[in-house]
Amino acid sequence: KKKSAIQELEERYASGLFSGLTEKTIDLVNGGEKIYQNNIFDYIQGRVPGIKVVKNGINYELFYRNRFSLFGGPIPMLVYLDEMQTDARLVATIPANQVSMIKVFSSFVGAEGNGAGGVLAVYTKKGADLSSSLSTSGDIFQYKGYSVIKEFYAPDYSSGKPLNLSSSQKDQRITLHWQPDIIVDGVDTKVPVQFYNNERSRSFKVVVEGMTSEGKMVFIEKIINPDKKAF
Repeated sequence: KKKSAIQELEERYASGLFSGLTEKTIDLVNGGEKIYQNNIFDYIQGRVPGIKVVKNGINYELFYRNRFSLFGGPIPMLVYLDEMQTDARLVATIPANQVSMIKVFSSFVGAEGNGAGGVLAVYTKKGADLSSSLSTSGDIFQYKGYSVIKEFYAPDYSSGKPLNLSSSQKDQRITLHWQPDIIVDGVDTKVPVQFYNNERSRSFKVVVEGMTSEGKMVFIEKIINPDKKAF
């Protein structure tokens, strides 16, 4: 007996416990449907009976058939990406047209609490499935992977001793301080920052980039003169 397209798809992607019976399996490779949604959660909203997608800022929660815990609260679904448990927020960053298959389990033996709230397994395209989804009338660019992590250089002048450096060794840094993670709680929004100046700067340009809890981008650029009040 010839296997169906979805059976062949499952053989290519699903393994172990994930190849078992599901409540629903969605094939996004063989259907011929154009998928324009930004992420897979926008796609399944209204397409999978029983699944409710709740978005709060940049966070997502999924609930299946209104299941509640003994304490009365709703139990969110567990989310797996390529058979690895992950956060729904990570899955939301993947374009929906890069997903090959979705499997919905009402429960799952290999999951925490046996997947009491249900399990959503998302599979990303690979091989020929991925190549066919990348066809475009425009140009295709290839980007390098992640750069090697390098520690930001910041000299330590805490000893207070004169260094007697030559002119070629003078501190000529342009970027004096870099702080990748700043988190404010909305109560105390003052963030103390300490750094050593270079040999020539008398004023400083501060650039702040980030995101609010609602997902709005933040960009602030300001010139600070130490002799004047900056903020």
